[in-house]
Amino acid sequence: MHDDIPMAQRPDPMTETLWRRYIWWDVMYLVVSVLTAVLSAISADTAARRVWIVVLVAAIFGCYLLVGRRLATRQPVALWRELAFQGLMIALYLALATVAEGAPLMMMMLGSLAFWLGTTLSAVVVTLLLNGCTILGWYLGGRDPLDMIPLSLAIAAITLVSGSWSRSMVRQNLQRADLIHELRATQQEVARLSREAGVAAERQRVAADIHDTLAQGFGSIVMLAQALRASLERDPDAVHRHLDLIEETARDNLAEARAIVSAMQPPVLDGGLEDAVRRLAGDARVAVTGVPRPLPPPVAVVLLRSGQEALTNVRKHAGPASVHIELSFLEETVRLAVTDDGPGFDPAAATGGFGLSGMRGRATEVGGKMTVRSRPGEGTAVTVEVPA
Repeated sequence: MHDDIPMAQRPDPMTETLWRRYIWWDVMYLVVSVLTAVLSAISADTAARRVWIVVLVAAIFGCYLLVGRRLATRQPVALWRELAFQGLMIALYLALATVAEGAPLMMMMLGSLAFWLGTTLSAVVVTLLLNGCTILGWYLGGRDPLDMIPLSLAIAAITLVSGSWSRSMVRQNLQRADLIHELRATQQEVARLSREAGVAAERQRVAADIHDTLAQGFGSIVMLAQALRASLERDPDAVHRHLDLIEETARDNLAEARAIVSAMQPPVLDGGLEDAVRRLAGDARVAVTGVPRPLPPPVAVVLLRSGQEALTNVRKHAGPASVHIELSFLEETVRLAVTDDGPGFDPAAATGGFGLSGMRGRATEVGGKMTVRSRPGEGTAVTVEVPA
């Protein structure tokens, strides 16, 4: 029955999103149901007939809201489920057509819904069955079915045209949504591959630097040590020369190691951590206490990245009136504190996300610690203190 692509036949949540964009279908179906109930109840000749009209209209709209809408947004569905639902709606409509003169209005609703649930062919069949139920219900209600045939056929034709049009429009929207989804997935994949390529290139560069400098230097030290061992007894003067060469080579290797580490340091730290924090702060107030001093690159990077993450969290979640950053150069440690007067939160109840846990992990890697002080309504203070 689903040989051509039904509208909303998507296994992912995108269909549900698109359906919510077409929420006006719910509103239209509700309006049609209310109009049918009101107009039919006004023309009904007995109170019992009015009650039946209201009950049947409510049952049809309720079945759509509780079952039909779910089937339309969760396709593909089992064929027996679709047939059972369509059979129930046709039976309810036949009962309504028997007691309500305004029943043909509901035929437009049920016919358009058929285009959402199945194929074009099945929707046409359901619409023709509803049209037959209109005429049959008119007859069972003791009225002349010939009076209803022209109106019933006209409504059926309108339903077929409007249903086909709406089906085509929504199918195009689904296709556009699929393209957007694929484009975003492609962009994410390209970004991931770019990051991996950048990491691989950086690793290759560092490996080449180590091979060309440190590895060769350590090889020289090994060779000199071996030569020194052989000269210990035979040539004391050679021992001193070898020791001088070993010391010189070791110093060169140490300088090369420092150069490699320095090259991996973020450029923003070239002017020192205090200048990097001031540039990072933006509108936040910055206070630097103690005597600024050069920091080992790993320590400076931890403090800088922690400040960036803290400010990102503040701007994303807190919306404070003011933010204060304090960078303190103490005797044995350096402390960075970011304080805001935002709404605060309960740190013990905070779950998910990488921000705070990532900051804590970075601080731990260099022997430091990260603390969070916050309470709902009292702002937040994030402090990172590391040895330096």
